[in-house]
Amino acid sequence: MGPTDLLSWLESPDGAPLLAAFQRRPIRRGQAISRQTRTPRSPRPAAPQPQPPAPMPATAAPSDRYRSFKGIDVEGQCQRMMARIGSHTDGLDDPFWRYFFQRRAATRGMRCDDLLLLASFVNPIRELFEDQGDDTGLAWLDQLENECF
Repeated sequence: MGPTDLLSWLESPDGAPLLAAFQRRPIRRGQAISRQTRTPRSPRPAAPQPQPPAPMPATAAPSDRYRSFKGIDVEGQCQRMMARIGSHTDGLDDPFWRYFFQRRAATRGMRCDDLLLLASFVNPIRELFEDQGDDTGLAWLDQLENECF
């Protein structure tokens, strides 16, 4: 719908209520609307200032992923998982796994770090381990999901 069509619709009986809601005086084609013709608004009350957050207690659990990855070997788990996936997919002619490893090794465009790549494709990875009967890989994937995703 072009501007002319919109203006025609607004001038029709169907668009009249909408037009009346957004203007105080009729607008003719080609006429500019001036901000100075609007009635002044009353000033808004000042927004309340946000309070600073309370400091974290010093006894926070060191492996709580929602606060920090401190105490969790994220990089080690990701590298171990990528090696495990690679051992199962070597020699496969599957377009998905080709795409998976292309995204990991990309030098242009979208490139993912291992954690993002694993989190993005957790279901196909789980399916791969289930098809291969790899209980250790499934346990590592569960650990990675629980601690890092």
